[in-house]
Amino acid sequence: MTRTFLLSPAYAGGRRAQMLLSERGQFDLARRLRTGEEVSLGEVFTFLSGLYFRGKLAYA
Repeated sequence: MTRTFLLSPAYAGGRRAQMLLSERGQFDLARRLRTGEEVSLGEVFTFLSGLYFRGKLAYA
């Protein structure tokens, strides 16, 4: 069986996205994203969307 997840679009122009994509971001997720380490889409969406996506990810 193949699973397909449909994701609601996250707003990538907000404060959380700016923090994530900033060169000054010193938290783990920002560093991993900048250095090209493996980062799951779920981690990024969870950070960008906060509580809404955490609930969706837990449900999946």
